[in-house]
Amino acid sequence: MYSGMVAMRFAVETTSGTFVQPVDADYSVELIGVGLPTFNFNNASLGIAANGSFASAGVAGGKQQVDIPEFSFQIRAASDETITPKWYKFANCGGWKTETVGGAEAIVYDNVPDCTTLSAEIFEIGCDGKTWITKVAGVKGNFDLMAEGANGQLMGKCTGFTGKFVSRTEGTGFTPFSVVGEDAGVPQSLGMYTAKWGTTVYTVNTLGVTAGGSVTHRPANDPTGISFSRITGGESKITFSALHLLTADTIFADALACTESSFSLEGSAGNGASFDLTATGCQIVSPSTGDVEGNAAWEADSIFRRVEFVPKTIV
Repeated sequence: MYSGMVAMRFAVETTSGTFVQPVDADYSVELIGVGLPTFNFNNASLGIAANGSFASAGVAGGKQQVDIPEFSFQIRAASDETITPKWYKFANCGGWKTETVGGAEAIVYDNVPDCTTLSAEIFEIGCDGKTWITKVAGVKGNFDLMAEGANGQLMGKCTGFTGKFVSRTEGTGFTPFSVVGEDAGVPQSLGMYTAKWGTTVYTVNTLGVTAGGSVTHRPANDPTGISFSRITGGESKITFSALHLLTADTIFADALACTESSFSLEGSAGNGASFDLTATGCQIVSPSTGDVEGNAAWEADSIFRRVEFVPKTIV
């Protein structure tokens, strides 16, 4: 789980805001685009000392916040659909719940966010293996399923991950992590799936599935200023671009009539698909006209009551 000169590893917390040390079993997925953390201690000047000296009165510390830059990873299945993929912890951090659907462990968003928080350990790697190691607890953020291009990779995208500062120490002799998780399936791409709005099949060029919540901090009555992070106001949002159909194109009519419909990605096991996605209870669909490589297309934004991402049964 490293990229360039920065490495990160995450562990699920038993108690939100209490740091859990990541171990080898947490090296579950190779992260892409890992960056340096940002520290926000919310310090403020106290102005002028009240002793007639006109000297500065120092600084008052506030919350001790660490923001983790956006990162991504390839979506893969575990070696068996009865095994929970290790990357689910990032979805749980983003408010997605793990539920059993059709005998398989799925991630589900139904507008009631999961409360799982993560602990993070971030390594800034310097010359000769010297490092600065930052530990962060109570991490929460947003998790999206994303794809760009009609045969683009299906990616997990983690944004807005933030938590409370625990410690920052110097280390030596860093050895790159080896991925040891169960997530050994084929990397997923849109070309393995059939996209449907209701029962109508569309050629989807881009896709985004997100819980779309706001990340806030629960205040702590201690010097850290933060107990842990949490998500509020989440909605199951799906955005996609799809080519206009020559006949029986229903998106515009459904939006105009406020017709409740569904969206799905049906995976073809023969093409290497490991999951099925189903979104039900469409509340809003807002289509606009667009363009995909010179072809007329729809740019659709929609909100659903429930989204399920389910591993396919292996036979």
